[in-house]
Amino acid sequence: MSDRQNADKATIAFRRLLKDARTGDQARVDALVVLAQRTVFAVNWPGSDTEIRTLTNSTGETALPLFTSRETMEEAARRYGWDSPDGSLSSAEMGSRQALRQAVARNVHFVVVDIGTDYAGEFKLEEIEPLLSAQSERDAAGPFAGAGKVSTTL
Repeated sequence: MSDRQNADKATIAFRRLLKDARTGDQARVDALVVLAQRTVFAVNWPGSDTEIRTLTNSTGETALPLFTSRETMEEAARRYGWDSPDGSLSSAEMGSRQALRQAVARNVHFVVVDIGTDYAGEFKLEEIEPLLSAQSERDAAGPFAGAGKVSTTL
């Protein structure tokens, strides 16, 4: 069964949103907001349980690849030769905010979601930073803390 057949409805909808993100600024914002609320998969550097592997293009720009499913990640790992000689793959499932914070801390140029697919989304670090800083500036208390509101009403 293909990854597309295994994907849940939310993942399929997010992948459509990623593809739409190529069409305009609002679609990019929408895709980033949804990404920030998801769990992602990432390949780690060999010997590390936490540091996500990066890619570097011919001009020296680095990208942090993230994936919407384990199957998509494993397919990319085979394509890029990230598997260990024994066939194992050092990887992690994590909240996307954790992965995006790592992208900012490591000062990569891009975050690429589902690299190598027809719906892949590429986001510049400059697009990601405001999303994370806005969240960190919010008060984490109150009944509506997840919505960025700390009062008892929305």
